[in-house]
Amino acid sequence: MTTAAKRPTSFDDRVMAYLPGLTNRAKRYRHRSEDQADLVTDTIIYALGSWETFREDGSMWGWLCFCMRGVVSNQARKTATRKGLRFVELTGAADAVHSTKPSQQHHVELAETLALLPRIRGGNVVLRRAMGDTLREIGEPKGIGTTRVDQIVNKARAQLQLQVAA
Repeated sequence: MTTAAKRPTSFDDRVMAYLPGLTNRAKRYRHRSEDQADLVTDTIIYALGSWETFREDGSMWGWLCFCMRGVVSNQARKTATRKGLRFVELTGAADAVHSTKPSQQHHVELAETLALLPRIRGGNVVLRRAMGDTLREIGEPKGIGTTRVDQIVNKARAQLQLQVAA
C-alpha cells in the first residue's frame, strides 16, 4: 500500500480548504496569474505527497507556506542550474538558508544593501535580475523592452554602489 493510499481523506480536505489563501500567497512569488496557478498546484502536489511531515500540533497554514517556499526554492535552484549559475537563496533573516558558512559581517552587509533597494528607483528590478529573471520576464509586465530594462538595472546598480560606498 502506498503512502498516498494511507493518507486520510480528511487531510486532503484540510489542504484544499486553504486553496484561496495559497492562491493569494502565490502572488508574493509569481507575477503572472498562470505562474501563480502553477505554483499553487505544485504546492498542493508537494503537500499531499509529503503529508507525513505535517505535525498535528502545528499550524496547517504555516506548514503549507513552508511547502510553498520549498517549491519556489527548488524551482529557482533548478533554473539556476540549467542556466549554469550558482544558486544563492535570499530569504528573510528569520528563516535564512545559507549555501555557504554564514558570518555576521556578511549578513549585516547584505541586510543593509537590501534595505537600500526600496529607496533606489529600479531596486526591485535589480533584485529580480539577481534572482535570475530574464530581461524579457521583467520588461513584459511593465510594457518595456529588454534594452530599457538593462538600462534601468545598470543605473540602479550604479546608484546602489554609490549608496553602499557612502
